[in-house]
Amino acid sequence: MKMLTKEVSLGKVHPGFVEESLAVSPDSRRVAYVTAQHGKFSVMVDGEASKEYDAIGKGEPLFQSR
Repeated sequence: MKMLTKEVSLGKVHPGFVEESLAVSPDSRRVAYVTAQHGKFSVMVDGEASKEYDAIGKGEPLFQSR
């Protein structure tokens, strides 16, 4: 059986990207990472930013299997 892969652009990475936080969903369809800017943190999921937080726990973000 031959497996095909498709490369998809996720757009521009936020300049405050925290490398250690990169997470890819188990089905490889979604991506998330933490950004840090001006002492605040947010999570980018599929190019959309969450609200800002004062801190985000180590090991976050995390995708869960359903």
